[in-house]
Amino acid sequence: MLGYFPVPYQDELLYSVIARYKLHQGITINRQVVSTLFGSRDVAAVVDFPGHLLELEKNTYHLTHMKAVEWLSKHTLYPAYKHFLPISRIEKLNNSMLTGRAWDVHTRIGVSASNIKTPKYLRLCKHCYLSELQRHGEPYWHRLHQLSGVIVCPIHKEYLYESDTLYRPQGKYDFLPAINASLVRQIPMDLTINQKQKIIQLSQNIKELINLDTNYIISLNQWSAYYRKLAEKHGFNIASRIDHIALADHIESYWSSHLLDTLGLTTSYLEWLKNLFRKHRKSFNYLYHLATWQALDNIPTRICLECAQQINATKCKQEIREVKIESNYLGKKRKEWKSAVLANQTQGVKWLRTDGGFSALYAWLYRNDRLWLQKNKPDPKPRSATRLIIDWNNRDKNILKHLVCLKAIGSLNNNNGRRSISWLIKQSGQRALLEKNQDKLPRTTHFIQHLAESPDAYRKRRIEKTIYDLHINNQLIETWVIFRKAGIRKEFQTKSIVRYINKLKRKLHFGSSRFIPKNT
Repeated sequence: MLGYFPVPYQDELLYSVIARYKLHQGITINRQVVSTLFGSRDVAAVVDFPGHLLELEKNTYHLTHMKAVEWLSKHTLYPAYKHFLPISRIEKLNNSMLTGRAWDVHTRIGVSASNIKTPKYLRLCKHCYLSELQRHGEPYWHRLHQLSGVIVCPIHKEYLYESDTLYRPQGKYDFLPAINASLVRQIPMDLTINQKQKIIQLSQNIKELINLDTNYIISLNQWSAYYRKLAEKHGFNIASRIDHIALADHIESYWSSHLLDTLGLTTSYLEWLKNLFRKHRKSFNYLYHLATWQALDNIPTRICLECAQQINATKCKQEIREVKIESNYLGKKRKEWKSAVLANQTQGVKWLRTDGGFSALYAWLYRNDRLWLQKNKPDPKPRSATRLIIDWNNRDKNILKHLVCLKAIGSLNNNNGRRSISWLIKQSGQRALLEKNQDKLPRTTHFIQHLAESPDAYRKRRIEKTIYDLHINNQLIETWVIFRKAGIRKEFQTKSIVRYINKLKRKLHFGSSRFIPKNT
């Protein structure tokens, strides 16, 4: 049972708590930290979205009285994102981080593909650092300071400092405490007093967001309806459509292009803003929401989330509008469409809308008489594109010939690692082709499988090379020396391996020193 684990400070990252534990215990072997706390070496040092939280609860609850969900909600960056995700994804993300399947969390949340990039280095507030040093005897990494959009400490209203500690740790088990970090430079900002006040307000809104007690579950349809109502409230609509140009001008005039670029919110013509006020087909980063809300309403984040949640989800689904139109005019449009379809019986809807010149007619019927249009569209036409016929037998011969040539010149001898199937496929220069069409390339596949080296064979090859090197350098050939120099881990130091080493020693004793294969 674990005898000590530090109690987390307010707004402290779990990464920081583990780093302090490592420092307090004087642990110098990094992987020992995760083995002790999580019972596995598969755990990596992750700043924003750590996993294996149920294992952490199991091993530390008697010391901290904190459950896994508390670690997740109070000591990770997850609360900044969760309110803007659909319920199905939230459930999968919670399960991934509580268990040991957290490798895809960044992709599911959207951080990996987002235009808003995470900081390169962990950040600190100088005043927070000094006050914590005086109050607790040690500083710590705040989760608020590591969030995109937080440039100013909302408490001391001063620009943050970048440290020399990487946001994405270089080593798998690198937990680095804040007390050992150096404040490299203050985040350079050339802002007016008014702009700085807006940045401070944004930081305070983000702080409110990550400390919300309520879990807001808001569907994509609700978000679509919320932003439609928000645009109507502020007069950014033309009839039933949103005036994206006027809206973008307002957002840019509030923040300024320089500040938007600093926050990572600039794309061509504020494309993210257009998508935010259109039908939501995906979730958006929290910074897009908060920057828009502050520029339009400047009300607490909680109020905006409550308004979005209260929208009736059943009424948010896009429905076909029933528009009252004169029957004569409607009949005329229907007749024009039937004539167009009849005159172009060999063409489909796409051709009529593009090359056929009936795009305006189609759009009018789609908006005003959609049900009738759906029933009177031309039948889908079969694709006329001819498929490229590939001679797989000839391709198999050519790739095999190429691999045989590579083997002959020694390019398939991996002197720095195992000669695995994936490594051999990579050397061929046809990686995608071979990985996806192994059943169509039987001779090449058989050649690669025959040439590939198993982990056990690779260990034996390392042992052979080590013994040969010791022999030609007239060094002591002992089993423990061979294991150490060949890098054979303890769990693989089996009786069969020892017997193999003794066999090679006997060969040397009888004068057969050239037992090392030439292709190593």
